[in-house]
Amino acid sequence: MLQNRMKKNTIIDISKSYEDICSIEKIRAPKLISDYLIIFIFSIVIGIFRLLLWVWQCIFLRLKKPKKDLKYKNIVIYLHGMLGDVSVHVPALKLIRDSYKESNITCVCNAEGFPIRDYLVSLQLFDDCFVIDSQPVLRNGFDFIIAHPKLKTIKADLFVNFSPFTNQGIPGFVAREMMFAKKIGATYYAGDSLNFFGSSRWSKRMLRFFIKNEPRRGVRVLESVGLSHDFLIDEMPPLGGLPLKFMSFDTSGFLNRYAVINPGAKFKVKRWPAQYFGAVAEYLLKNYGFKVYITGSASEIALAEEVVKLSNNSCTSLCGKTTIAEMIEVIRGASIVVTNDTGPMHLAGLMNRPTIAIFGTRISLKNWYPKGNQITVLAHYHEDSFSFDDIGNSPHRMDKIPVELVITEINKLIEDAKINKNKTTLKSLSSR
Repeated sequence: MLQNRMKKNTIIDISKSYEDICSIEKIRAPKLISDYLIIFIFSIVIGIFRLLLWVWQCIFLRLKKPKKDLKYKNIVIYLHGMLGDVSVHVPALKLIRDSYKESNITCVCNAEGFPIRDYLVSLQLFDDCFVIDSQPVLRNGFDFIIAHPKLKTIKADLFVNFSPFTNQGIPGFVAREMMFAKKIGATYYAGDSLNFFGSSRWSKRMLRFFIKNEPRRGVRVLESVGLSHDFLIDEMPPLGGLPLKFMSFDTSGFLNRYAVINPGAKFKVKRWPAQYFGAVAEYLLKNYGFKVYITGSASEIALAEEVVKLSNNSCTSLCGKTTIAEMIEVIRGASIVVTNDTGPMHLAGLMNRPTIAIFGTRISLKNWYPKGNQITVLAHYHEDSFSFDDIGNSPHRMDKIPVELVITEINKLIEDAKINKNKTTLKSLSSR
């Protein structure tokens, strides 16, 4: 049990890189002797499923491994998930577009109902874009059928799979994604290898030993296409203008320096307390003179209003007032971003904004650790860590990460970024 390996006093871990958090997690939750046996057994199971998927892909579906420097007329890129799941792969998507300028590139995204089509189109990386709400291929007995009639018009030579299920280890989903590639005529298939198998809660305790980082997964996928990329930051293309009617300017016509806070998250157990965000907003206004904007979706309007109230009206909510593209531009111009582990955090990292990211430890931080040169991550490991509890039945103790420590890290990041002297960028932003 993790509780037998943790110190009783509260320890907040601060990391600046993926390598940092890997080292920290080894200390906070070292492997037991019994873990090595279970890891060995699971490795055999994973190996068997990898072999079965290889047989399915190469023997039954005859999907070939991509060849380096081969030209493809039609490329289909498959994505799955919401804002963060998709955004972490934008550098990889951009590299594909830059490398295959003459190819027709189609994006198919299972967004699970999230309104992401306008965002994908605004990236200007695809010739066509299809957003669906479920798996593209469904099984009917021994037959597989394309679930959405509009997808039957798509043709592919190369199918690039960025679905997260190879990382989560759900063989059935991966097999159907391969079948989708075959159904639309693909000859070549690029996707990550299966990393973990297990869906029961007891087995998920082992997931941290197998899971690979999702924001860095595109590197592995593109290696199979013969593309190498160090995934430099600042590769999020401009998507349009700022929502200036909601923003503040000084008497000289410059956009006032501002900070962004993002108190929401897909699961409530991933949210730092609203009153803590309120205290941070008040500090940023009083000590740095930053206007503070809250970003988030329309579903987080009530949470944003609560933060505004708890900040003594030190911040302004943009939740529900902007498109996704406008929200991204707000983040791009921020002097500093303070956020939970959620989609806007990954966007801030991709655009190299100074970012304070506050994580819960219900899963391993290695899974979603962000990519960025100016990110500080704070987390607290405890006896309920790695519980995979999304609905909050187990306390996740994010309230143990104190406001004072977050403010200390904000001060360090602001000093390191020297953002107080940066008005040229803000002037150019305000003129968009």
